[in-house]
Amino acid sequence: MASCHRRLEQHNEAIKLYNQIAGGDKGRTPGAMLQIGYTQDNAITAFTKVCRLFPKHQHANRAHA
Repeated sequence: MASCHRRLEQHNEAIKLYNQIAGGDKGRTPGAMLQIGYTQDNAITAFTKVCRLFPKHQHANRAHA
């Protein structure tokens, strides 16, 4: 649903859903945080947070790139 909201340019709704995913399922937190970065206007901050919190995760590699 979050990706659908993002495609519809309903960014605030998408970010709310990604935050719920990040808070509810620790295994999906890095991916949800990466998606928040793709959704936010200030993506650098979100990507930096992914790299700092999950430095060895594959999503950190994408965020860094």
